[in-house]
Amino acid sequence: MHPALPKLGDAATQGEVLKALFELTKQVEVVKKQLMRLERRDDSTEL
Repeated sequence: MHPALPKLGDAATQGEVLKALFELTKQVEVVKKQLMRLERRDDSTEL
């Protein structure tokens, strides 16, 4: 969680920021999985 989030003082904004952070986290995991697959597929050490 972002350190400034609790200081916002607006529950609706906090909720939207948390949703956005969750979505970003999911997308980062998708990218990591794709890179791992690529690395395994071609035994690349460049990634």
